[in-house]
Amino acid sequence: MHTMNEPFWILQGVSQVKDILMNSENIAIAGHRNPDGDSIGSILALGAGLEFLGKNVYLLCDDPVPERYKGLYGASRIAKKFPFRVDCAVAVDCGSREMLGSAAHFFDLAEETIEIDHHRSRVSFARQSIVDTEVASAGELVYELLECMDIPITGEIARCILTSIIVETNSFRLPGIHSRTFEICAELLKTGIDMKELSETVYWKTSRATAALTGISLSKCKFVADGALVWTELNTKDFEKTGSTDADADPVPERMQSIQGVEIAILFRETKDKKWRISFRSKNGLNVAHLAETFGGGGHLNAAGCVVRKSKKLQKHILSCANNLLGVLMIDKKRITNKKRENVCFDLYGNNTFAAGEFSQMLLNDTVSLQLNISESR
Repeated sequence: MHTMNEPFWILQGVSQVKDILMNSENIAIAGHRNPDGDSIGSILALGAGLEFLGKNVYLLCDDPVPERYKGLYGASRIAKKFPFRVDCAVAVDCGSREMLGSAAHFFDLAEETIEIDHHRSRVSFARQSIVDTEVASAGELVYELLECMDIPITGEIARCILTSIIVETNSFRLPGIHSRTFEICAELLKTGIDMKELSETVYWKTSRATAALTGISLSKCKFVADGALVWTELNTKDFEKTGSTDADADPVPERMQSIQGVEIAILFRETKDKKWRISFRSKNGLNVAHLAETFGGGGHLNAAGCVVRKSKKLQKHILSCANNLLGVLMIDKKRITNKKRENVCFDLYGNNTFAAGEFSQMLLNDTVSLQLNISESR
């Protein structure tokens, strides 16, 4: 049985990470673009902890802090850039350098670089790392690091870490939660924070903009494969009409996923530069991270995403691949076996079927290569 003093995960290079942080005076901590609660909570918790040691800490994010997280300690200090080179830069909750956005430039200039992450699909990009793909959130890794560095967990730090855990687990409803997750939460609650108030603020409370976008999204939902696959899209006019931002649409995929019978939910969001920002959600072990990787993105088993150029043709290809992942392919209104399915792709919007190689070449022509292995994804 694992205890607070005997974590079950492995910290890769933790002694080197501790030494680097202890010997650095100016430290930048960056999270991923389009930040969520795990990223923001982890940035703020680590920043507050290192400031306790007297470090000069700079907090970075390529995009603004979503409204629901602005009440967390230190949130107002998160900036898009800082004016000088730092001793050490830490990337939190980033599965690749690209996830940093423009913050990657400042990250690359640092003398030392560290990554703290839990993504299953990832490409390492720092000199030292603390990585465990089995934990439920990056916030848990930050907690363990602070404990290892003998940094006290204050109420402010506890709120940030608990935000990370609540948001990343969809309020403790996703796979990947271990007994250690609840052990950490128990310790955080000992600081006296109000979990009900925090949960309402950072997860359950819905803004009017989010409610409006959710209504629009659900009204445009299209169901495929007997309702097992649902998808919808939000365009720039939808955002303008509701006076909302991209971040206001973040809860929408979960609402789509909650529809009875849905196994995979996909939200296509049009960005200001005319691209699709795509969010994938799944149930029952369907690995949408593989699907996102196919189109240049990544993520977790049940939650992943990518950004592609806006194209109806490419959108159809993505939906076809999602349908393949489901294992439900309708050809002439008949189901085919998984063995056959591994070698064929289907255009949901027409009557064409393609050999896997032909389909891969079609995607390659669209600047995307198809490398989805259905048998591994199941």
